[in-house]
Amino acid sequence: MPENHVCTVCDDTFESEKALHIHESKKHPSKQAQDLQDLIQKFDQEASEVEKLKKKKEHLEEELEEEKERNENLSETLDHLKQQKQTLEESLEERKQRIEGLEDQLQQEKESEEELEEELEQKQEQITSLEKERDSLESSLADTQNLINKFETQVNEMDEKL
Repeated sequence: MPENHVCTVCDDTFESEKALHIHESKKHPSKQAQDLQDLIQKFDQEASEVEKLKKKKEHLEEELEEEKERNENLSETLDHLKQQKQTLEESLEERKQRIEGLEDQLQQEKESEEELEEELEQKQEQITSLEKERDSLESSLADTQNLINKFETQVNEMDEKL
């Protein structure tokens, strides 16, 4: 079934769209001018919208560039902070190890100090013991000297008697 095309001004029907356009241009030229004026107006509106969209696109592109730059700056800052964190962690680990080493050294020194104190006590006891022995020997020596003196006196007396 063929498609009919109807004129919107006079309601005549045509078998093709081309025939309808020829009819409209001959019989209704003012409608065609009005349609063209409407098309121009619509084109102007769409051109205005396109211009607005272009400006909006440019603005969004500028914002995108700013965001990219901000993101790049944040990435650099983040990388710097990560490096700084790693440096601090390494420094902290070194300090922990140094503290452990110093604590071990302190413990060894305490143990050595305790050993030295024990050794000092032993030496003190030895000195006390040796002093007692010395006093005893000095007393024995004095007693022996007294005996020698007595014997010498007795020997001298005996010599005189003889």
